Amino acid sequence: MKNIFSMLEKAFVCLLFFLSCVSQIAVYAADITCNDIYSVDCVFSIGAKCRPAYYIQKYNMRFQAAPLDWMMNYSLETAIHLFETKFCDFFEEIEEIPNKSRKNCKVIKDTKNGIISIHHFNKNSPLQVEHEKFREMMLNRASKVDEILNQADSIGLICDRSDVTTVQLIEFAKKFSKIYPNKEIILINVVDVDTEVIHKSVLFKDDKLTIIQFVFSDKQPIEEANKFPKWTGNQMAWKSVTNNLKIKSKQTDFNTN
Repeated sequence: MKNIFSMLEKAFVCLLFFLSCVSQIAVYAADITCNDIYSVDCVFSIGAKCRPAYYIQKYNMRFQAAPLDWMMNYSLETAIHLFETKFCDFFEEIEEIPNKSRKNCKVIKDTKNGIISIHHFNKNSPLQVEHEKFREMMLNRASKVDEILNQADSIGLICDRSDVTTVQLIEFAKKFSKIYPNKEIILINVVDVDTEVIHKSVLFKDDKLTIIQFVFSDKQPIEEANKFPKWTGNQMAWKSVTNNLKIKSKQTDFNTN
């Protein structure tokens, strides 16, 4: 009788192991077979740094410059605040951060929102002059982006935020959808993990919101070292990311006058 119980115990353990393997295979299959292409009216970067804006531009999906393009170090909550307030306090209060490595531009911090600009303030021009030009340009961009988002039926958003949770992404998408209601919103997040493969999964989906996450090593591969700047990360993987979105409208389809 003891031998029978022992055999049953071993059989049960083997069954659990088998089911675990099947479950892992099923999850992985869901990752790699999720190949939907989403047609959207516009695509914008929501940070956290320059990389999403770079790839949106590279693959011809950036027909309107946005205030958050090329900015650094801001949270999803900050992005929501800016869209809610139409960027009214965007770099309203600033300070210069001493930096000797930047040759052409000052490093400027938005002290209220915590955002860093490293591309917009000419080092050889007085800060007050540059600040006035910057504010005028960015508020104009914000107005045009707001008009596009209001007129769009579907919106693509891309970020590379390895430090956010699924819950935070869902909260952001739902808050964004309240600012711009009745829109289809496709949010793609890229997570930088040391892995040799590209994992794709749908984190959340309902009638209007879809959140997709890509996980891959966003370090520049050796074979790309002499072809692209190091800060652009993994070009091949990012092409897989942007391949999920397709612009269905042209700039002339939006009235931003």
